[in-house]
Amino acid sequence: EDVSAVEEVATRVINSVSVPFVLDGKEMFSGASIGIAHLNSTYMSADEVLRDADAAMYQAKSLGRGRYITFDKSMREKLLEDIQLEAEFRKALKAKSFDCVLQPVMSLTDETLLYYECTLQWHNETFGQINREQFWQIAEQCGMTLDLNQFLLDGAIGLLAQWKHDPQYAKQRIGVSLSVEHLMQKDLVNELIEQVKEADFEPDMLLLEFSESALNNRSQFILPAIKKIKRNGFGLILDN
Repeated sequence: EDVSAVEEVATRVINSVSVPFVLDGKEMFSGASIGIAHLNSTYMSADEVLRDADAAMYQAKSLGRGRYITFDKSMREKLLEDIQLEAEFRKALKAKSFDCVLQPVMSLTDETLLYYECTLQWHNETFGQINREQFWQIAEQCGMTLDLNQFLLDGAIGLLAQWKHDPQYAKQRIGVSLSVEHLMQKDLVNELIEQVKEADFEPDMLLLEFSESALNNRSQFILPAIKKIKRNGFGLILDN
């Protein structure tokens, strides 16, 4: 019945779960995120209370885990907005209604054009212009990062296939920023190589950009793929 009592219990649970334990001779660590919803007269069923406690739990996770959060109405509005935005994202990806946009990457030394970076823009009728970080975050939450990567690659490869016949752009390169998950899928790397062969342009016209921190974290898994795409003539860019 007392708010401080609930918080005390939540703190005890978090502290207990965070105590390291030994498994097969190795010290292991775990953690807990807790969402709290207080019963009041606005609730009509237990499911509604659980839904709000669940929303608070996800808020606790997003703030860094290992903590408890008490539900408030703003979380429900955010949760409903996130659900609607995710549904809109899935529809947009299925309909291929994102825009591929080219941004010039310039040399600061002599201001020459190095290449064009191919990025995505998404304007939604309900939510307006969705910023780049936000819809990549949605893709990650939906497990659709690879689909978004492929959408970008298809756009860049399609453009380069057109440009090879255009004297103005025949020597221009396009860079695509990919998640390292793409490299961890052997089939996708092979498909990329085949896709470029079919489009019939030089592979070094397509630059593949990866984050340094992501490569460092998974280097032993993706080094063979990096070597393979390098052997096949693709350009590589190290980001961040």
